[in-house]
Amino acid sequence: FGPLDGLLHISQVMDDRVDVDEEGQRLIGKDTKRDLRIGDKVRTRIVAVSLNERAPRESKIGLTMRQPALGKLDWIEEDRARAEGRVRKRKG
Repeated sequence: FGPLDGLLHISQVMDDRVDVDEEGQRLIGKDTKRDLRIGDKVRTRIVAVSLNERAPRESKIGLTMRQPALGKLDWIEEDRARAEGRVRKRKG
């Protein structure tokens, strides 16, 4: 098969309403103000797989970032620090 693309639906990016900033090319959490830009490193979980052996490029992989320890790597570290009492919650 080789490398395949995965789909992360906008509803699976974060536990917040997401606004799209087309000019800035980023997604922004309405309440959390967390943002996601092209090139950001993220951790996801595969939640659905539909392989097409005859046409591998048509295979589909569904992803989520809406579970603990998933999301933009900066968010994961921020959440870990907050849980350990090292950082106060960001005000938005």
